[in-house]
Amino acid sequence: MAESALSHAELQAEVRRLRAALDQCTALPPQDAQRRLAIFDGAIDFAMIVLDPAGVIADWNSGAERLLGWTAAEIRGAPAERFFTPEDNQSGRASLEMRLALQDGRAEDERWHLRRDGTRFWASGEMHPLHDDAGTHTGFVKILRDRTSQHLAGEALRDSQRYVGEVQQQLAESERYWRGLFEQLDEGFILGTILRDDQGRGRDWRYDQVNRAWCTHFGLSAQQAVGQTARSLFPDLEDLWVEDFTRVVDTGQSFSYVRQFQHNGRWYEGHAHKAGPDSFLVLFLDVTEREQAAQATRDEERYRRALAELGEGFSQLGDIEAVTDLACATLGTSLDAHLVGYGLVDAEAETITVGRDWTIPGARSLMGTLNFHDYGSYSESFKRGETVVIEDVHADPRARDNLAALQRLETRALVNLPLFEHGNLVALLYVGSSQPRRWTPAELQFIREVANRTRSATARLTAERALRDSELNLRLVADTLPCLIAFVDRDLIYRFANVEAPKWFKDAPQSILGRSMAEVFAPELFAARRPAIQAALDGTPARLDLPWAWPDGRRRIADIHYRPRRDGRGAVDGFYVFAQDVTVQRDAQALIQAQNLSLSQEVQARTAERDRLWALSEDLLLTADFAGQLLRVSPSWSRGLGYSEAELLSRPYTELIHPDDLPGVLVALDDLRRSGLPTRVENRVQAANGSWRWLSWTLSLDTDQEHVTGAGRDITREKDAAETQALLEEQLRQSQKMEAVGQLTGGLAHDFNNLLAGIVGSLDLLTVRIGQGRLNNLERYTTAAQGAAIRAAALTHRLLAFSRRQTLDPKPTDVNRLVAGMEDLIRRTVGPAIQIEVVASSELWSTLVDPPQLENALLNLCINARDAMPEGGRIFIETANRALDARMARVRDLEPGEYIALSVTDNGCGMPPEVIAKAFDPFFTTKPIGVGTGLGLSMIYGFVRQSGGQARIHSQVDEGTSVTLFLPRHRETAAGVDLIASQPALPRQGHGETVLVVDDEPTVRMLVVEVLEELGYAALEAADASSGLRLLESDVRIDLLISDVGLPGGMNGRQMADAARQRRPGLKVLFITGYAENAVVGNGHLESGMHVMTKPFAMDALAVRIRDLIEGT
Repeated sequence: MAESALSHAELQAEVRRLRAALDQCTALPPQDAQRRLAIFDGAIDFAMIVLDPAGVIADWNSGAERLLGWTAAEIRGAPAERFFTPEDNQSGRASLEMRLALQDGRAEDERWHLRRDGTRFWASGEMHPLHDDAGTHTGFVKILRDRTSQHLAGEALRDSQRYVGEVQQQLAESERYWRGLFEQLDEGFILGTILRDDQGRGRDWRYDQVNRAWCTHFGLSAQQAVGQTARSLFPDLEDLWVEDFTRVVDTGQSFSYVRQFQHNGRWYEGHAHKAGPDSFLVLFLDVTEREQAAQATRDEERYRRALAELGEGFSQLGDIEAVTDLACATLGTSLDAHLVGYGLVDAEAETITVGRDWTIPGARSLMGTLNFHDYGSYSESFKRGETVVIEDVHADPRARDNLAALQRLETRALVNLPLFEHGNLVALLYVGSSQPRRWTPAELQFIREVANRTRSATARLTAERALRDSELNLRLVADTLPCLIAFVDRDLIYRFANVEAPKWFKDAPQSILGRSMAEVFAPELFAARRPAIQAALDGTPARLDLPWAWPDGRRRIADIHYRPRRDGRGAVDGFYVFAQDVTVQRDAQALIQAQNLSLSQEVQARTAERDRLWALSEDLLLTADFAGQLLRVSPSWSRGLGYSEAELLSRPYTELIHPDDLPGVLVALDDLRRSGLPTRVENRVQAANGSWRWLSWTLSLDTDQEHVTGAGRDITREKDAAETQALLEEQLRQSQKMEAVGQLTGGLAHDFNNLLAGIVGSLDLLTVRIGQGRLNNLERYTTAAQGAAIRAAALTHRLLAFSRRQTLDPKPTDVNRLVAGMEDLIRRTVGPAIQIEVVASSELWSTLVDPPQLENALLNLCINARDAMPEGGRIFIETANRALDARMARVRDLEPGEYIALSVTDNGCGMPPEVIAKAFDPFFTTKPIGVGTGLGLSMIYGFVRQSGGQARIHSQVDEGTSVTLFLPRHRETAAGVDLIASQPALPRQGHGETVLVVDDEPTVRMLVVEVLEELGYAALEAADASSGLRLLESDVRIDLLISDVGLPGGMNGRQMADAARQRRPGLKVLFITGYAENAVVGNGHLESGMHVMTKPFAMDALAVRIRDLIEGT
């Protein structure tokens, strides 16, 4: 850390030690090379250079390496002139010193020398000849010491050029001289004594002597320091300093260091040496700027790598949230911060919404919506675009207002960087540190780079999304414009052409797509376009007029524009072609030129003609500036809109434009000004009577490039006609849909009548047989009627499923068990030509669904898969757990959360995209007429959506199809799915319980009451909801309510049950229904304690359900 001037006796001893070391080094035998090297390198404060007799460098020590810059290995074999200056080499200084050394036994000098990097240093030097034991001259040794600072300091330093020799000769009388020199040294100096504890360990040191440089470094005088201990002067002294200086004293080994002194934050490079039994001396320099520069270089390299990795990461991400996550994590880890947040700014509401942030483990998050005033007074700074940098929130007055909030976040230092777009504050980047911190310029620049790149990446993703969303509209606009629009890539291949192409080329636009311009045009026509093409590919817009032979035989003049298109990196990847028929304009120009002899008269005539056209035109003609002011308008404005010319010229034209259309108009004007190309735009303009008129404008730049001329045609009638046509088309689609519904209901009515015929006929025969007394074999009629009734129920269930209004009976379901239970049925259904493979997840979650509906859906999917493989194939049935985050759920049109996935995959014919898009539509089928109804997948889709899930199809033609049903996870354990066999007759179970039956159908009431009486329960009856509610609001005991959902009188069964539960909260309810609106039963789900049975049902099944509900099983 420091070094001090030596005393007179100590300097004598140092000189004697160095000379003795040199003598000893040369006297050692060759075999003792290790010891020779130790002695040679021990003089670290001097450069010692060994030369052979010819002056070639044979070796030098570590002191020479530090002073001159070359390592010993690099310099060995080079001439001594390498470190002499050019002027000394020109005068032969090196050779002269060697001759003087041989002649006098030594040669002294003090002069400039060269380092490896070309810089000069002033050194005092001494050269001695070397001889072996026989006295033979073997070379030279040159000793150098850097005296640059002393030389530049003044005359006292220049007097020291014979440093080594004069120390030996004048040491006795130069005590005062060296003291002055000591005080003038730039190096700090310490002479100290180690203070030990009872065990002899160093615990502190005492300052015995310091120089002026030391005082300057630490802001103390010598009187304040000498005699004091280090810990009394610097209470926060690190133990490492005491340990290192104690080791120097105990071992006698010198110690060099480059270290930061925490008391003042400065960096020092120093050398410590033993000076006595318990004393040491230190020479040191302040190298703070050097170390800070080195650290800045390291930081810049680290930040450069981090930015490169960030750019690579951004290029692979397509999600804005992922981009901000990566940016925050990069800043947090690179800057060793504890909190990084990126928020979007609502300037009007003065809020910042932090959607994503990064924190170290355990730190509080910044996510949420914050108000500007949460940031204290410095919010005004970032609103002005100023970066807010606070090194310690406790000491900075700007943080006073929100110090409590910062303390909750454990933030001591922070940076707030505002981001602007088009002059508006749009985002804010926040970096917080848990400790006070001096933010370096490199760190702040790194934060700005990350912020700017993050904003650019998010803007790019937003723009790409907007671009994809607007492609269809752009195509519509291109096809609407009355000119040829095409795009040609760098290989001169047509990649796009609008619907105007048939006017310009012989065939439809598709015929030129994929063909090169050289192929489309004759050689001479292509050659005429070649310079403009090259200009466009070089990035310069080009324009030319050329004759063009249209397919109808007419020769036209085309005004052709080539506009370069640039990719995201700014490189030209092709150019747009805009071609407009300007034959009339060019013919007019030619006519004007042909009549130049009567120019004045013709100008007047044409001016009059123009004025007539201006006055008589039904189009709205104008001249305007870009500042929003109409400069001239045609009379048609007054005729069409009802304004006077004075009114129009006195108000900005933006006030006339419909607010919804104004942005598009401004964009068109901006494009016109930038490109100079005529443009078209449609917008609504308000008439004087307050109505809105649609106008189609053609706008162009005036010759002065500062004004706009335009013509607007009233297209209000065309717009109204288009709307009328769209309405008629929608009515046609509705008519077609109703026709399809009619076909469906007709077919269902036919099937239902067939089933009713079976039911009625069986019952008629049963009645006849009973009347005849023929009671044998009656069960075949009851069996036939029951079978037909069950098939009729299935038919109505299919219709309800199609309409997505079936009443579900959801239960916790083990889908693996359900699939296993249906596997044999599926194998029999699809036949032996189809191989079934089931891959079931070992820890599949439970889901809450109607098991029979899920069974029906699985069977339908397997049947569809079989039909896709008429020659046989393989069906895979797979179950799996799926945890969907926000992004994955959004892709599947689901809420984020946990789902089970049931997939049916085949290797059949597959489906093209247009079929996939319609697969879930009602009535859509690819099967022949009479084979498929088009309701299967629609019913599956309706069931899954009603169960809170989603269905997705993935298919490729000739590869196969996979249909996946996503169903929400249910936390309750599934009881499994078992087929319930027909129930035997139940014994009487009643113990005084009473059941209220509400149904408007007497037959249904009679059957239910009879079942209740068979079970031993008391029964009450009501034909409508109002009658039932009166009983429910009375004091009569009612243990169970059985009710139809659709009841007469204005109140349905669900509403009656809800009203009854206000008085009887624990009332159990069983709905029996053939049809139920979603609004009645809560989107297909029932509340706790409410159950449902779908008509028709078996009486024994009703009996089981009643018994279970009353007994609570």
